[in-house]
Amino acid sequence: MVDYDVTGGKHDDALIPDKPTGTPTKPGAALDSLRAEFEREVRNGPITLTVPARPHIALTFDTNIPANTLQAWRKASRDKSMPDGFDSLKFSCIVIANKCTHVLFHGDIATDEKGTDLNFYNDAMMDMLKVPSVINAVQKLYGVDGAIFVAADAILTAAGYNNEEEQQGELDPTLLT
Repeated sequence: MVDYDVTGGKHDDALIPDKPTGTPTKPGAALDSLRAEFEREVRNGPITLTVPARPHIALTFDTNIPANTLQAWRKASRDKSMPDGFDSLKFSCIVIANKCTHVLFHGDIATDEKGTDLNFYNDAMMDMLKVPSVINAVQKLYGVDGAIFVAADAILTAAGYNNEEEQQGELDPTLLT
């Protein structure tokens, strides 16, 4: 490891790191490049997850979840009858239902009779599952609570909310309500 004098003293040229290759050399070029980078919208890419009990069905999810939306979902999942006051299954179902953009059957995007992509808010999907709510639809499609938790965790991880600290029992303080 090389120590660098940050006090303003003279440096030995051997201690000054080489300029990275590909760095613009024209004055202001780095600033222009940085400005262009800051104008670019930053978004997470979608993920596709197979429904474990139904391997021919996969769901595509949007993984862009604003913190205020996540907090609203957590608030909607409060349940005083639960030991910790929180219904984690309901929360997981809400995440899945709200972020699902497509249902794929054997790799093809499923659509209703009008050509609209199926998701949990499509009436055709609700009719096929024969359930009254999107929460029930998620539960019926997955069939196993553990698979619902795993899918919701994958969505939240892709959105950047799950990290090693959370998995070790520490919650992100920005998510607490």
